[in-house]
Amino acid sequence: MGPTQEELSNGFKDLKSMVGQSALWHHLAWNNIKQRYRRSTLGPLWLTISLAVHMMVIGVLFSTLFHTPLQKLLPFLAAGLVFWGLMQGIINEGAGAFLGAASFIMQVKRPLSIYVAETVWRNVIVLAHNAVIYVVIAFIFGVVPHKAAIILFPLGLFMVVMCVSWIALVVAVVSVRYRDFPMIVGNMFTALFWLTPIMYFPSLLRDKQYLLNFNPFTHLLALVRDPLLGQVPPMMSWIVVGVMILVGWTFALFFFSRFRKRIVYWL
Repeated sequence: MGPTQEELSNGFKDLKSMVGQSALWHHLAWNNIKQRYRRSTLGPLWLTISLAVHMMVIGVLFSTLFHTPLQKLLPFLAAGLVFWGLMQGIINEGAGAFLGAASFIMQVKRPLSIYVAETVWRNVIVLAHNAVIYVVIAFIFGVVPHKAAIILFPLGLFMVVMCVSWIALVVAVVSVRYRDFPMIVGNMFTALFWLTPIMYFPSLLRDKQYLLNFNPFTHLLALVRDPLLGQVPPMMSWIVVGVMILVGWTFALFFFSRFRKRIVYWL
């Protein structure tokens, strides 16, 4: 059973109001990051340092095991891990967006979707920190972005964020009703990590590369990683992600509208 006309209208107004209050969810996201690292000297940079160390160890290890030149593997690995962290963070933390903000939802009247927007923006801020790792590695190894990267990369990043945002909204609603769902999402990403070409080149699958096309995260990653590595993302990836955004946000709007009133009750 779909949402009524009134529910659909209220759900749309909630999302519209959220967009209009961008300053608020920016403040909430930044404040959340600062609270996590309160009294820490380096603050959020610890996230970047941890990822950089993790990346270097894996890069050297895999370069040795698979006899792949480090200057070829490390930029590929860096871009993959940085943007995988963005997608995983938005969806994983999105699952707990309403649960973590339960006290605010109970006491302050705000658009409910603003807590998902906060989660999305918080991970975008973390991405801005972590992107420094790729920039340094690309400079060291002389990786030149594709000449159209100035256009393709921002567009690809916008589409990736839009795509994972609707997923975060849906899982946030489901997680309020079923408290085990965030753990299911976390375990799902453990499997998806190895099914997505992050740690290995797609060419290693040889004649089985077509299997990667069934993984939507392969296409999401291609839109943001390929331009930085001097390649043009495949047209199939643009089409797949575009369809996911249109179909996904339509579904998310109906789903969120249908259960929006029950979120407070479930909390």
